[in-house]
Amino acid sequence: MNFQPPATPIMEGIVDLHHDIMFVVIFISVFVSFIMARLVYLFGYNKITSLDFVSSTTTHYTSLETI
Repeated sequence: MNFQPPATPIMEGIVDLHHDIMFVVIFISVFVSFIMARLVYLFGYNKITSLDFVSSTTTHYTSLETI
């Protein structure tokens, strides 16, 4: 679960790099999970026929697509 206490400055750098990379990985994972949950919520099944997907008009982000 954790690194042992570092004995050299190089190992301290490795541990710090590991913590920085894990922060970025967790941030990306949370962002992707949010996008997936939003996708499932906004593109639900139609109540009349279960074969047609219903899209919402709030999912068209022109400014996000241009960025």
